[in-house]
Formats: sequence, structure tokens, C-alpha cells
Amino acid sequence: MTWRIEMSAAPVAGKGRESAEKMCGNKQVLDVARTRAPLTRSLTLAALSRKGRGLGTEKPFSPRGRRVGMRGRISRHLARKARRDGFTLIEMVVVLAILGAMLGLVVGRGSPSSHGLELRGAAGELAAGLREARSRAILTNRPVSLVIDLAGRRFRVGDKDFVALPSDLPIALLTIRGEVRALREAGIRFEPDGSSSGGRIDLGDDGRRLRIAVDWLTGGVSVAEATP
Repeated sequence: MTWRIEMSAAPVAGKGRESAEKMCGNKQVLDVARTRAPLTRSLTLAALSRKGRGLGTEKPFSPRGRRVGMRGRISRHLARKARRDGFTLIEMVVVLAILGAMLGLVVGRGSPSSHGLELRGAAGELAAGLREARSRAILTNRPVSLVIDLAGRRFRVGDKDFVALPSDLPIALLTIRGEVRALREAGIRFEPDGSSSGGRIDLGDDGRRLRIAVDWLTGGVSVAEATP
């Protein structure tokens, strides 16, 4: 279907002027065809061609402007998860080296409080032995002595077996002459009424010394720091 439109001769913009105008005297006859459907199709094709060339779409880019693929995103995700959930080999080596150095110092030098613990432990054992001797004397109604072997670093209550003390522990015993059994062996005697021969036992050196005192009247046993 064709329409014919007559108009005065005036300049027509665009390329359609050369093909659409027909000169007829002082007038122009313009043939216009119904071009709505072809125009719509041409616009659709133009839009598709722009998208095909990448003009109408956007691609994901990394912070540096490079195109990021699925493999790159997965790799970065795994790397972040590994850093968050675990330790690297260098960190593990450093931790093991520090632990080894600390263990070497402890084994080489020993515990700072080991000497004090040994001293208090030996004092507690001797005090317990003295109290046991007093109790047995009262129960059996006969004298019972605690005997100390200064050379062997050991002691016993009555006729029981010897109990060993630390081999490097300095020991000094003060007692009456009648309780000296040998050159390096002496004791403290308890009576059935609870009294004793009296005396004291010093443990340790000048750095730290504990004194175990036995009262001759009551037979009471006490442990305290020895004054120089």
C-alpha cells in the first residue's frame, strides 16, 4: 500500500532525500511506503549487533581491572580459607623451635623451686617421724627414739626400716650425749608421758635453712625457718 504526499520543495535531511524525492516541476512528490515493521526489525538487529560486540554487556573485573574467571575466584577463595583455618609451614617450624629452646633450658637448669621443695619435703618427713615416735611411746608405754644416720642421709622410727632423705641435703642434729649411737648416728627419745630428750634438727645450708625443734617438756614438734 502506498501514499502520495505533495509538499513544497524544501530541503529534506538524511540519505532518504536522494531516493525518496522525485522532481516534478516546482513541486516534489515523495513516495512513502509503510515501513513500521522493517524499521522495528532494523532497530532490533542493531541492538543485537551492539550486544554481540560487547557494547551492551558488562564483564566482571578484578580490582586491578583484569577479567576474573571462575577458576581464579575459586583459587582465591581456597587461599583465603587456608589462611583463615590453618597455619603455614614456616609458622609451625618457628613454634617448634621456640618450644625446643624452652625445653632445653628447663632440662638443663632444672626447676628454680626444686631445691626449696626438696627441703620442705624432707623437713615434713622428719617432723612426721618425730610425732610418730611420740605417739608410739605413749601408746606402748615405753620409750621410742627417732634415729638419724647423718652419713647415709636417712632416718628411722624405733625398730622400723630406714627412710631415705635427699642425698645432697645438709643435716645437723643437736641432742643429748646419751642419744649418740655412733660417730655419725644419733637420735631423739620420747617417753611414755609424752616428754622427750629434746633437741633440734637443721636442714639446708646458709642460703635457706629449716629447723625442726623438739620441746623436752611437752615433746611438741615445730618446723620454722632457721635464723642465721
